[in-house]
Amino acid sequence: MPRWMMQFEIEGHLGVEADRRELIFRHPGGFYDVHVRNHKMTAGVETPLLYMFVLFDSDDLRSADMQGPEHVNKFLRFLSFATGSGFRVRRPMCLFDWSVDVQDQRHGYVYHHFPNPDLPQLVMNDDVVATVEALLNSDGGDVDVMQALLWFSSAVTASGPENQFQLFWFCIETLARSTRDKSPVFDRCPTCREPLYCRTCDKISTHRPYPTQAIEQLFARFISGDAEWFFRVAGRMRHALMHGDLVAEVEREHCRKLSELVDDLGRLAWVALLDALMRASTQRGKVRLQVIQPSTFLHHRGVFTVHVNVGFAAGREPTLDEIPNFELGVDIVQRPYTDEDGPAEGPSPYIVKE
Repeated sequence: MPRWMMQFEIEGHLGVEADRRELIFRHPGGFYDVHVRNHKMTAGVETPLLYMFVLFDSDDLRSADMQGPEHVNKFLRFLSFATGSGFRVRRPMCLFDWSVDVQDQRHGYVYHHFPNPDLPQLVMNDDVVATVEALLNSDGGDVDVMQALLWFSSAVTASGPENQFQLFWFCIETLARSTRDKSPVFDRCPTCREPLYCRTCDKISTHRPYPTQAIEQLFARFISGDAEWFFRVAGRMRHALMHGDLVAEVEREHCRKLSELVDDLGRLAWVALLDALMRASTQRGKVRLQVIQPSTFLHHRGVFTVHVNVGFAAGREPTLDEIPNFELGVDIVQRPYTDEDGPAEGPSPYIVKE
């Protein structure tokens, strides 16, 4: 089976001792070896960086491209536990056939990452000023609403869909606590969800809404479609994230990706929070808000992979110092606006009546 080498750039709080060139970790099961070297580890550097080179066996280039990240991520979990420090993959750099018996050229991938070309967007204007000033009439009011606003802004800026989902959920949970209907609700059968009848009391038993039921009330209040289905799926994903279940199993079970649920939950949190802010506002009468609504709350970056063939270390085992250095770049050119793009209008106004 071919041998492969995949190089990663790692953000790490700890580096290799100054008098050591590298550390070598060997998996006792023979699954992989990891060579660790300092990259940018000078005192006071803003982002400390390591190079990690993972050597492992795989059937072909395509499978190696998938297995390399799995190996390094599992390794980093053990390293973080053993050191009590943070490590995470910043980006893969290259992947090459590392077999000893390569007689001609070694083939592999070179990866290049670049930021989202759609950002930044220069769209803030006087409409945004007027909208924010109108919303500031809610500042200092309801404590729960202010806490929900904190959760929402944290979710929008968070990295990773797992973090974003949980923060949007916190926003909704906080709003549900402050706005729930405290009227008694029916006890329901956990299987069929029908109200439970007590023969002794000759009536259906009731109780004050539990926190989960208050959240379900919020879903029903602001979702025009199948609110019960969305609440069930979102609740299952929330449970998986909070209790360490596999996200992939929830996605398969409900045919809904975590990334899709992040946007769905974010839009629900936005609508519920807007309603709460308007209710907490000291401004009376009709309020005109010119809001900007993104197409997604997720954060994207671009990556492309170049398949290369390079002639080095023919007929022998390569060394890490022989890895070719490729310089790849991306030119982002802003396309001029044309009539085919449609009318150049701002975001539609959202009218709220008090």
